[in-house]
Amino acid sequence: MKRLKTWTKKTVGYFEGLISIFVNLLLFGAKLWVGVLFNSIAMIADAWHSLSDSLTSIDEIKNLVLEASDKISDIHHFHFHKYGDHSGLTFHIREVSNMHVKKAHEIANTIEQKIKAVYGFETTIHIEPD
Repeated sequence: MKRLKTWTKKTVGYFEGLISIFVNLLLFGAKLWVGVLFNSIAMIADAWHSLSDSLTSIDEIKNLVLEASDKISDIHHFHFHKYGDHSGLTFHIREVSNMHVKKAHEIANTIEQKIKAVYGFETTIHIEPD
């Protein structure tokens, strides 16, 4: 119980988001399988709707990243990790060419801090040139 008291709204929101993504991915797979098995266009359509719900959470993170800097041209290769009590996110960003390494690193650090503040998990960003 003591551990539950230390959870913040951000931590609860983070877990809620991950659970939502996981459940929607499971629903997608199950609905798609049933839809194909029974030749149900409605069930297949509903499966794709479940998948789009899980992608919405990733879009929220992408929007947060794009708001952090106008120097980012692409965000891709998302991976969520869970290591015991530690959870993390890694992804790649493509930044405008000819940017100094120090500036690119500063932008990545700012984004990592914003994600930690909003979602409560550690983030590692791989920077790619444009």
